[in-house]
Amino acid sequence: MWSVEHERSALTICPECEGQVVAARYDSYCERCGLVVSESHLEHGPTLADVGKGQNSGGAPRVETASPYHADPMGSTFSFSYYDGKGNSLSGSQLRRVRRMEKRIRWEGDSADRLRTDALMDIRAVGRSAGLPEFVRERATDLFRDALEAGLADGRMAYESVATGALIVAMREAGCPHSIDAITPWARTPEERGCAGARKVRLGLGLTDSCPPVRPDAVDVVFESLDEQMDDRDGRFGSSYLEVRQVASHLMDLADELAIGSGTPRLTVAAAAVYAATKLIGGVRLTQSELAEAVSQIVETTPGRVSRYNCLLRAAYIERHGTDDPTIVLERDTERLE
Repeated sequence: MWSVEHERSALTICPECEGQVVAARYDSYCERCGLVVSESHLEHGPTLADVGKGQNSGGAPRVETASPYHADPMGSTFSFSYYDGKGNSLSGSQLRRVRRMEKRIRWEGDSADRLRTDALMDIRAVGRSAGLPEFVRERATDLFRDALEAGLADGRMAYESVATGALIVAMREAGCPHSIDAITPWARTPEERGCAGARKVRLGLGLTDSCPPVRPDAVDVVFESLDEQMDDRDGRFGSSYLEVRQVASHLMDLADELAIGSGTPRLTVAAAAVYAATKLIGGVRLTQSELAEAVSQIVETTPGRVSRYNCLLRAAYIERHGTDDPTIVLERDTERLE
């Protein structure tokens, strides 16, 4: 026979409804809502030694025994009653409170539904922690749902990253003065993946006109990182410094238009654009490892990513202009300045 002996609580006010706590023989309960308030309890029942090393469906040892009050075999939820500890029927307000508590800890859907629900709750929680207005949080939830319908949360992009990205995009759309650093400390995804999620939501949902990019000066940031790392910038770029900058900016416009690297941080794609520009112009001694190392001071990246998007950007340039000659872009920019 399983029995539980509760130790009487020293509390006099119910922590749930602020009602009067009544001390009974073995426990203490609220006179208004029936909540059992106990500081500790002793369980008189089978121990692990009695149960043995039973195995659950997942193959791991089961720590707690099954109970008829649990709604699932893993023991993560339990069912509520319509009566309080004294056997009286709960009032309407108490029933609504109990149902809210049940929804928080009980979920009967599949794992994908659970992840989607957790991501929506993360958007609201992170938005509140970052001090974002309510309309921005609501816009982020709408963007997240649209992103799921568009299939943006695939095998390479987690729900948490898409949720953080939706919040960043909603913040940028509204013109909030908050920076990414105000969001990422509260998010359940690294800053790199949050930026990647924002880029995927922005490009995947076609929000390039209404939402400015997270890093509009990504190419400039790449060159600034290179300046800090490289001692002989003029020796590497020579007189091609401004030309590389112009071609790289044009390649970034192509990347945004064609959604190249949509699930990758914009700074990583900018590093690939700089490398692709050096190859189109020629005569520049710059390696993929040097670019990856410079950009990783801000957002972690690898030479492999720089190489992958370099190939895609150069192919997009050739398809757009019919040649790999960079003078097409350089002459057009010169005419525009004149």
